[in-house]
Amino acid sequence: MFRAPFLASVAAFWYHNNAAGAIPSASQPDDFGCREEGTMVVDRIENLAEYEGILPGLREVYHFLRARKPGRLAPGRYSIKDETVYAVLAEAGGRPAARARLEAHRKYADVHLLLEGSEDIGWSLPGSCATVLRRYDPKADMEEFSGRPGMWVRLRPRWFAIFMPGEPHAPLVSDGVVRKIVFKVKCAGGFRRLRAGHRAGSPRRTAARR
Repeated sequence: MFRAPFLASVAAFWYHNNAAGAIPSASQPDDFGCREEGTMVVDRIENLAEYEGILPGLREVYHFLRARKPGRLAPGRYSIKDETVYAVLAEAGGRPAARARLEAHRKYADVHLLLEGSEDIGWSLPGSCATVLRRYDPKADMEEFSGRPGMWVRLRPRWFAIFMPGEPHAPLVSDGVVRKIVFKVKCAGGFRRLRAGHRAGSPRRTAARR
């Protein structure tokens, strides 16, 4: 299984040392300020604010985490900025990788922050999942696909992963209980542009410095 720091060491070095603070080849923000192409990010929570350039809604997430203590919160849904930014805290038993299902969203980016346990999350290139298991549900903002993830990342407590609209990901793979909080950040038009503009074989993977 691949570990995030190994996968992204070069990209992370570039990101944290580039004067403009941008990710290589990133396109311009859309109407909600979200990047138009896929950008899977894995890093420590201490570095969250550094990624506002690809997801400005992280500012609200950052303030929420500073004002509240997620470790003390009860499971449930928490409104942060109307329906534009909200959080869902959950505690559940993990599932084996063989039962993992790839899911993707069209309206919202996901920020998965692990609080307790260990979690593996699968990820695939946008547009690479040919078989739809469950058609897109606008109310749930989710569709599911068959197939195996193209790669895996492992989250530890206080680590987060960002998945932009249209990026298939398979969460909750673990052999124990996982306690996590998922922040939903609305990105208008992200799915359509990401599907049309993504170049196969060019995902950007960014992770924490050691």
